[in-house]
Amino acid sequence: MTNPRRLHEVVHLMISGKVEYIAAILDVSPSLVYKWGQPPAPEGEGCPISGKHIKGLCEATGNNSLIEYLAECLGMVALPLPTDVGGCDVKRLIEIMNSCATMLKTVSEAEADGRITREECQKIAASIQDLIVKSYACKLHYQGRFANGGAR
Repeated sequence: MTNPRRLHEVVHLMISGKVEYIAAILDVSPSLVYKWGQPPAPEGEGCPISGKHIKGLCEATGNNSLIEYLAECLGMVALPLPTDVGGCDVKRLIEIMNSCATMLKTVSEAEADGRITREECQKIAASIQDLIVKSYACKLHYQGRFANGGAR
């Protein structure tokens, strides 16, 4: 379960300085947008953001912090999908396998001295993310869930 205090803090950072703009984009009142970023009642005047506004808020702000926070609360990771998988032929599968090999090589090199530095950890995480995104995009391609060059 999400912590309402933390949730409102994430939203507050997303809407800071953009309340009027977000309200106009989402066709809601500025006071409602403002309340999304406030502490919940009884201490504050806050109002939880509804599910139907989450995607719009992220798109309007160009900030996916709320999605990332919700995914973390559920023990998941939110990763952006590519807008185009470029098909999923043998060449694409080889590219995925190369991403896997790169990730394994990075882990092996990092482990060689018995410790993993911050930079090595970031490189490993980037390699894993690349592998996951390419693999999932290929899966979506085969399921026919990519339309007009983007995920549906």
